[in-house]
Amino acid sequence: MHSQDKGDLSKSAIIFKLMKLGYKIAEPIGENNRFDLIIYKKDLKFKTVQCKTGKIINNAVKIPLASIVKNFKTKKWERRNYKNEIDFICAYSPEIDKCYMIDEKSIGKSILTLRIEKPKNNRSFIKWAKNYEI
Repeated sequence: MHSQDKGDLSKSAIIFKLMKLGYKIAEPIGENNRFDLIIYKKDLKFKTVQCKTGKIINNAVKIPLASIVKNFKTKKWERRNYKNEIDFICAYSPEIDKCYMIDEKSIGKSILTLRIEKPKNNRSFIKWAKNYEI
């Protein structure tokens, strides 16, 4: 499947899930935005959401927290994360048909790992997928 089709599938799955949860959804006009959706719920106000596709690797959902953008001054491609630019990242994992919502405080630099099963190395700090599932 083409990467644009994967993104469209993820965005559609996320919109479907959010609407089932009672959110109102708006989309920005144009493609040059750092967010894909604006969501609203009475107790939440308006919040921005970036939609991503999660991939299962080693019993964990890996969610990209950055985009690749071209710097037109240097003509080089750069990785740019979403920290302090959006309110939530929502990710859809097509392999397990689940959606996750990660708030701005949990957004790191490049990739978020949400564990589905306990890892073999018994790490003490684990972000469990079930805690972010919507």
